[in-house]
Amino acid sequence: MILELMLSVVAALAGEEVPKQESAEAQLAWAREAQGAVAGLRGEKKLEQQQQAVSAYRAVRQYFPRARAVIAEAAFRRGELLRGMEEAGAARGAFEEVLEFATVGVDWRPRALLELAHLSRREGRYATALVDYRRARDCPGASLRYQNDGREWITRVQITLCSWEAAERSAQAWRDSAESLIEEIKATDREIEAMIGGRHFVRASRAIAALRERMAEHAQAPTSEGEAIATALESLRSPTLLRRAKRNGRRLELVR
Repeated sequence: MILELMLSVVAALAGEEVPKQESAEAQLAWAREAQGAVAGLRGEKKLEQQQQAVSAYRAVRQYFPRARAVIAEAAFRRGELLRGMEEAGAARGAFEEVLEFATVGVDWRPRALLELAHLSRREGRYATALVDYRRARDCPGASLRYQNDGREWITRVQITLCSWEAAERSAQAWRDSAESLIEEIKATDREIEAMIGGRHFVRASRAIAALRERMAEHAQAPTSEGEAIATALESLRSPTLLRRAKRNGRRLELVR
């Protein structure tokens, strides 16, 4: 049944115009099927189907211009497709459309801001990226998950820019808002990385020891979470970075 529906979508989209459905939700579902038909394709056939899926998502706004919530989701999905197709400019336009139609308190807005920031970061426009990462972090009503994604990427960009003190403060804020012990470990590891970059080696060494001590009991728990915490502690970047920094005796080139 699903295969038949996907084939019908492919056949319909082979024409110049995307067929209109009975509602915005149905139009979005149609576009999802068009995107699903991309799976397993290669080369020109894949690109052609991706383009058809982009058109299908664009048709949601074309046919149902007042369905703001559905338009926002369709624009986000279109942006994801275009990003994967390495069409950065068109992807940016789609994510900006999300901001135009998404309502406050809905996660499409912070997610679109994160995507816009990622595009800027990949282009080396770090100041612009930081603006949008902060906007994602500060989005009213956004889920903590996406706020913390903003906090994480603010920290990572500041480390890239060797803004050590700012990165340390950002990592602390991320750590304090962590949703889990695993995330707390990850944030603390970045915080210590910023300490090392700022050549605060003694403080970094103490922070590594304190983190391990704080998490030791949790890591020994005979649960899947305990195992995950133990793995996270074993995967810390900061101990290796600290050893390199001490050995080199000069400012460390941090591995991104």
